Amino acid sequence: MGMSDGPPDQNLWLTRQTGYWESQLFQTMDHRSNYSIVLNTWITADHIDPEKMEQAYRAMMYNQPNFRTNVRQDSKGVIYFTPATDFSDVFQFVDQSGEEEEGRGYAGCWSFAEKLADVPFNLGGECPLNRCVLVKRPDGYSLLNKLHHAIGDGTTSFRVVNEMMRQYDLLVSGGEVNLEPDKVLPSAMELCEYAKNEEVVRRMVQRKLDRARNQEIMFPLNHEEIAVSRSHIPHPNHTLHAVGTKEGFSKLQETCSERLEGMTIGAYCFAGLAMAKAAVYMRKNGYKTVPEGGIPAVYQDVLVNLRNRIEPQPGECFMNCIAMVDIKTTVTENMTLFDAVKNVGDQLRAAYKDNEAPLFFHCKAEVETGEHSAYLNSLPEGTRSEFMPSNQMNFNYPTQYSWGEIKSAHTIGSFWCPIISNQILLFQCVGGKMCYSVVCCDGEENMAAAKEVFDLFVYVIENSDLISSATGVVDLLDFNID
Repeated sequence: MGMSDGPPDQNLWLTRQTGYWESQLFQTMDHRSNYSIVLNTWITADHIDPEKMEQAYRAMMYNQPNFRTNVRQDSKGVIYFTPATDFSDVFQFVDQSGEEEEGRGYAGCWSFAEKLADVPFNLGGECPLNRCVLVKRPDGYSLLNKLHHAIGDGTTSFRVVNEMMRQYDLLVSGGEVNLEPDKVLPSAMELCEYAKNEEVVRRMVQRKLDRARNQEIMFPLNHEEIAVSRSHIPHPNHTLHAVGTKEGFSKLQETCSERLEGMTIGAYCFAGLAMAKAAVYMRKNGYKTVPEGGIPAVYQDVLVNLRNRIEPQPGECFMNCIAMVDIKTTVTENMTLFDAVKNVGDQLRAAYKDNEAPLFFHCKAEVETGEHSAYLNSLPEGTRSEFMPSNQMNFNYPTQYSWGEIKSAHTIGSFWCPIISNQILLFQCVGGKMCYSVVCCDGEENMAAAKEVFDLFVYVIENSDLISSATGVVDLLDFNID
C-alpha cells in the first residue's frame, strides 16, 4: 500500500526529529517499551458495518500525519519519525456477539482491551504506531482505539473517535469520506520555545525541591509485586473503571454553581481526590481522628493540554502536548472539602496566571540538568507523584447518530504508569455522566490501595449533594460506598 495510504505530497508526512517529550517516550527504541493508550468507547447500535468503519478509520489516518508514522534511530542515537509503509493491520473486526451475556456494556470486553494495551508497538518497523479494533458484543459494540503515547494522549483518542464517527456517518448516509490532510505540526518543545520567564521557572523548580524533601508517600509502590508482573508480561498495570450517572453529574454541576463562588468541577474533583486519599490513609493506619503529626501532604500533577491553549484549536488537530502543574493539598483537622476546593482553585489560577504550562520544558530541563539535578534524579520510582489526575475534559463532540449512540469512554494505560506515579486517574464526561478510569500498578497491594481511593473518590463526586460546608476528612471515613 505504501504512500497511497496518505497524501502524495510527502511534506504532509511526519518526518521530523522527535521532540524532547516524544523521545522520552521512545527511550532506547526497545521494542518491549510499551507506552500505549487504549480508549474503550461503548456504542449502542443495532448494526455497525465493519467495512465502512475501517474506511472511516483509514480516512482519519489519511488526514493525520501522526497516525501514518513509525520511528527510526540513526547511528548517533537520534530518533526520527519516518513514514510507515505497511498499513495492512491497522483495523480489525472481532465478532463476540455469540458469547455469554455476562459482562455487559463497556465492561464486556474489558480484559480484551487490557490485553490489547499489553502488546508493545514494533518501534523501527513498517507499521504505524496505532490501530483500531471494532468488537461486536451481544448488546452493542466496543470501539478500541490504541495509540503510542508519543503520537498522542488520552484527549487525542477522543478526537480520533470523533473523526471516525464523522467519517462513518458520511459513509452510511451514502456519501464519501472527507480527505483533507492536515499539515505536519512541530513538537511541543518547539511550541514552547517562545515562553521565557526565569523567575517563574525558578519557583517551579523550588516547588519540586520542596516536594522532594518533604513528601511522605501515603501508599508506597510494592516493587516486588511489579517485578513479578514484569517477569510474566511486559505490562505491569491494570485499569479500574466505573461509570457515573446523569443524576450524579447534575448534582455536581449544581454544587459547583450554587454552593461556593468560583468553584469549578475540575477543582472540586482534584480536591475530592486529595480528601479521599487522606481518608483512606487514615483508615489504613487506624486513625479515627486526624493524627497529631498531621496527614502527609497530597501532591498531584494536573496534566495540562498545551494544544488547547495554542492554535489550532481542539477539534482541528490530533497532536497533543502535555505539561504538568503541581498541586499540593495539606489536609488538616479543621479543613473541609470546600476549603480544599478553594485551595486547589487558588493554585490552579496562580499557575494559569504565571502561564506555567508552556514553561514546563524549561522547568524539566533545569530539574534534570541544573544545580539540583543530582538530588532530584536520585529520587526513587513513584515519588514524583502519588496520584496523578489527568486532564478532565468535557466530551464536546456529538454522541448521538441516526445509527447509534456513544454511551461511555474509558482510557486504559499500559506501561507508563509506574515510572510516573502509583496511580493515574482519568475521567471524562460523556452524555452527561462521568466515566472514571484509574491506571494502577499491578499486584494485590498496589491495586488494593488504588481501588479503595478510587471507590471513595467516585462516591464523593457522584454524591456531592451529601457534601456540606462542614464536611471534612473524618466525615469521609464513615461514607457507606457499598
